[in-house]
Amino acid sequence: MLGFSQGGPTACRWLSSSDLNFDSQDLAQAQQETIADLGDEDEAELQAVIAAQREQQRIKEERLRKQREEEQRLAQLEEERKRKEDEEQQRAEELAEQSKQDAMELEQKRAEEERRKAELAAKESEEQARAEKERKEQQAAEEARRLAQKKADERRKEEERESIAKTQDKKVKEKRVDDAPWIEEAAQKKLDEITRMKEDESDVIVFRNIHFDFDKSDLRPLSEAELNKIYQFMVDNPDYELQLDGHTDWIGTVEYNLELSERRAKQAYSYLVTKGIDEGRMNYQFFGEAIPITPNAKQDGSDDPVGRQLNRRCEFEVKESGTATNISLKF
Repeated sequence: MLGFSQGGPTACRWLSSSDLNFDSQDLAQAQQETIADLGDEDEAELQAVIAAQREQQRIKEERLRKQREEEQRLAQLEEERKRKEDEEQQRAEELAEQSKQDAMELEQKRAEEERRKAELAAKESEEQARAEKERKEQQAAEEARRLAQKKADERRKEEERESIAKTQDKKVKEKRVDDAPWIEEAAQKKLDEITRMKEDESDVIVFRNIHFDFDKSDLRPLSEAELNKIYQFMVDNPDYELQLDGHTDWIGTVEYNLELSERRAKQAYSYLVTKGIDEGRMNYQFFGEAIPITPNAKQDGSDDPVGRQLNRRCEFEVKESGTATNISLKF
């Protein structure tokens, strides 16, 4: 158990647990046993030794405790460092994976954009090709229509030239007859008869018609004299309105005669306006060859130059204000 060194109890050396390989509990038990074996004179010294031994033991245990705590702290720090390293590594791996995914998505987007651009380019190219084809087809169709219209116009012009040539030839022949003095005398005689019949059948004031040379709209001197009478009547009767109607004979096309009758009506209308008659009191209309005052041909079908002279005319009617109308007859 416990022993003392040579020299008695006062020179004894207390054996520590490290010397005997005891733990703290065994050492305390051995010390208590030793105290029990000693005499009273050595108890105080022994108590001091025991106190010293206990203090050493406490210091040693405290040192061991601190050492274990330090080791634990270092282990925790190491564990924390490794954890952080693992987290950093994991974060780096995640970032790398994310970067990889982003790069893949970016590449996919780039590929998709390239594919979309290629599709758009192909579609635009197809549309351009289709538009170009349609444009060429339209140009071809337009060219075909233009050529057809040109041919039709050429045919129409040729027909018009033939018609004009025939009309001119006929006009030359008719003019030779129309220039004969007896035609004017016969026409005037027949006109007097028609005017008397018209005055008897209507309560409207009727002036003598003015006549025109063949294929002309110029006013004759006799026509200006008749227009001066009409002018004076309009001045003396401000509550009346005047209606002017232009006509032709049947020589020429319907369209040409309609235009010629308009020029004749306008000629008389303009003459009165120049003299001072208000335009609002007059109206003119034109009928071409549609309303002959007498037949253009005789009963046997031959040409009647007297009748045609009477039909180349401008008629006048005066009515109370508000009853005259402006009419243009179209064919």
